[in-house]
Amino acid sequence: MNKDKIFPLRLIGTFGILLLCCSVANASESILTRLSYRLPPERIPEFAQVYEKEIVPAMEAHGLTLSSRQDRATGDSLFSRLFECPSFAVFDAMQKRLWGFGNSEDYRNLQERFGITYSSFSLYESPVGPGQTVEAGPGRGHWRSYDMSDGLPASGMMAILQDREGNLWFSTQGGGVCRFDGQRFNTFSTKDGLISNFIEEILQDREGNLWFAAGHSYYRQDRKWVCRFDGERFENFSTEEGVPDAFVNSMLEDKNGDLWFATEKGLCRFDGREFETLSTEDGLPTDNIVSLLEDQEGNLWIGTYGGGLCCFDGREFKTFTVEDGLPTNIATLLLEDDEGNLWFSTGHEWTGGKGLCRFDGRNFRLFPSEEGLPTNKISSLIEDREGNLWIGTNGLGVFRFDGQSFEAFVNRDGLAGNFVASLMEDREGNLWFGTNAGVSRYDGQSTTFTMQDGLTGDEIRQVLQDRKGRIWITTRNNEITSYDGETFTRYSSQDGLAGELMLEDQRGDLWFLGQYPGTRRYDGNKITGFAAADGLPGDAIGTFLEDRQGNLWFGIKHGLSRYDGQNFQMIATWERLKRYGYGSHKNLEDRHGNLWFCSGEGDDVYSENRRL
Repeated sequence: MNKDKIFPLRLIGTFGILLLCCSVANASESILTRLSYRLPPERIPEFAQVYEKEIVPAMEAHGLTLSSRQDRATGDSLFSRLFECPSFAVFDAMQKRLWGFGNSEDYRNLQERFGITYSSFSLYESPVGPGQTVEAGPGRGHWRSYDMSDGLPASGMMAILQDREGNLWFSTQGGGVCRFDGQRFNTFSTKDGLISNFIEEILQDREGNLWFAAGHSYYRQDRKWVCRFDGERFENFSTEEGVPDAFVNSMLEDKNGDLWFATEKGLCRFDGREFETLSTEDGLPTDNIVSLLEDQEGNLWIGTYGGGLCCFDGREFKTFTVEDGLPTNIATLLLEDDEGNLWFSTGHEWTGGKGLCRFDGRNFRLFPSEEGLPTNKISSLIEDREGNLWIGTNGLGVFRFDGQSFEAFVNRDGLAGNFVASLMEDREGNLWFGTNAGVSRYDGQSTTFTMQDGLTGDEIRQVLQDRKGRIWITTRNNEITSYDGETFTRYSSQDGLAGELMLEDQRGDLWFLGQYPGTRRYDGNKITGFAAADGLPGDAIGTFLEDRQGNLWFGIKHGLSRYDGQNFQMIATWERLKRYGYGSHKNLEDRHGNLWFCSGEGDDVYSENRRL
């Protein structure tokens, strides 16, 4: 074998004929590609001669033409040339061919002869293809669901809360708590100081502090059951501070600012200074407290497991049991509607009871399965701003009660999962459902689109709205769809726009990551490719982020790189950051300008004063 023959012309074959045929059909397009090699600077002059003699003719035989355009500055150890390519079909086919060549003995001989450590064939610059425009179909349903692929730390949701800044907080079974700002999920776990990764309840007090309670899913050996988060740090409370040594089932802040905790060992009150626990000795019918509610008159209603329903007016307890008309001596998920009626479940979400019950101050009214609610296993309960009652169930989805009839919503309607553990209405009137398979949002007006309506695929990777209002959607097959409110335009690798992850920078340019070397930028007119030849420390990019100064950060297999609009700078190498995970796109910049990157072993933070 002739080891000097580094790029055999036999690569043409019938494959080259196919490429030439494609080039005739797309001759009007003008696409610039780049073929690059990294090798010792002293070997470049000799390599350049071989490149011109053998590699250029082989590329031209495949339908590409050496360009007179000058490459961007790439450093003294990189040798590259630009080629004009007639179509994206030719580019894709050539890229696959060169990938195959990279595994051949011919390429190993090339590496050995010139000391080559890197080679790449990538898109350099191109106009975007026309795509395929289709009219949007009618769509289906009113749902948007989020799961672990979107950034949730676990699929099992327990509680949902919207804080005063508008962020949504989700508590999970095993994944800690997660904050969602409308674009990104940020997770806090025991590694950050959270009391437990199994959180049952969330509450925000009038001072803005968030309270988290560990629930039935986890037994704490350290006897710490409640923690407070002030936005900077977690403060955990245990039996040493006066908290009962028991699971916390519910939390409430009353009109006086006192915090109440329903536990299996009594009712605990925190006045801001100390914890005090009330028990059967103080007039409670049982110490097993499961639900709390303060009504419009300031009375505290206490739901118990086995002791009935109790009302505390600040002085004494009044208890209702089956002898007073209560269907069972279990009262959970207390809710007061706009008319002052009290609603609750008469059993446990797993074992069930006798169903949903309403108390108007005089009589108890049970809603059995015969009236439209087919299960007694109720897991969550809220009233929306229109006066509808929403009932989450264990296994049968969620039901809406308008005062006359029950309407069911289940997984096939768009709900993420049929076990609905938590319900919440946000400021905009959207309803959020925490399920066993993720989180769903319902706005009553939105529409779900599928491939039948014009999407390139149903397995959605990311959704982004640009500053012009256009919706961009990527799928796991690296295809992209844009939506202007009336029509879908579908793009694939044949149009130059492809990828799974997207980002819009401060200039309005869109950046894409996918199954191709480096990254691509689209400014609305043309596509520009960036790869290792431009200064990126590698082509395998798994994540990106823009900071408030407009710098772009790229998480790469070899570390972390920053792009200031002109140059790429390596910030942290793989050797310095051994555990850094480059495959996550759940990153953010906090209010102090610190950058947070999610890795395989927790979160890493970068700031100008702290270099990872």
